[in-house]
Amino acid sequence: VVNLFNANIQTAREALRTGVASQADRQTLEAGIINAQSMVRAYQALLDGVQRGAGTKPNPADFRR
Repeated sequence: VVNLFNANIQTAREALRTGVASQADRQTLEAGIINAQSMVRAYQALLDGVQRGAGTKPNPADFRR
């Protein structure tokens, strides 16, 4: 899931960089990038918590937007 979001972020950044997006599309892409980055942070924090095991607690700040 993290890799999928990262790929989508990269695709959106490339569209913004190359200028192929209209102004309305640019706003949508920028909002999508911000949302996807939040999702990546949340999923990464979840994954880190699972990998650490049940004995440790994740940092709640990792789940905030």
